[in-house]
Amino acid sequence: NAAGQLGDGTLDSRTSPVTVLRGEVPEGITFTRVAAGGQHSLALGSDGKVYAWGANEHGQLGDGTTLDRPAPVVVAVGEIPAGVLVTEISAGWEHSTVRGSDGKLYAWGRNGHGQLGDGTTLARTSPVAVASGDVRFVAVACGRFHTLGLDAVGWAHAWGGNFSGQLGDDTLDGRTVPAPLVRGAIP
Repeated sequence: NAAGQLGDGTLDSRTSPVTVLRGEVPEGITFTRVAAGGQHSLALGSDGKVYAWGANEHGQLGDGTTLDRPAPVVVAVGEIPAGVLVTEISAGWEHSTVRGSDGKLYAWGRNGHGQLGDGTTLARTSPVAVASGDVRFVAVACGRFHTLGLDAVGWAHAWGGNFSGQLGDDTLDGRTVPAPLVRGAIP
């Protein structure tokens, strides 16, 4: 809890569960999904907003700052279009990605390996659109320096660091935008 990733308003380590403080979460809103990153946490609220707390050195909380937060703050709208609801959340080591009701992905945080998928390696402190063209996603998962998206026809796309072959594209080259996995031995 050195960065407040437990969300209890302290930096104290805990050996048993503690309640996450309300922070910027309005009264009556409950969490419907949660995700844990390297030193930050995300929650999807019943109001369709994303809340985050913990380490924020690279903007992984998405609140437009790089300040650590020991209690939940609301993630900025950024490039998520008006009317698009967040339906899924995923936290990587120092980045975060969400899936919108439009089937598009939006990401923020550390981007040194292109794990945000926006075609750059610039860190972002609020959500940017993943450069996926016409691809619509049904699921998303974040790794340490890479991200995976499952498209609507059941195939995975990957981007970010690839120094161990984690992008599944038969190379060790990193990517700053999504690319489909190589089929290999998969029928």
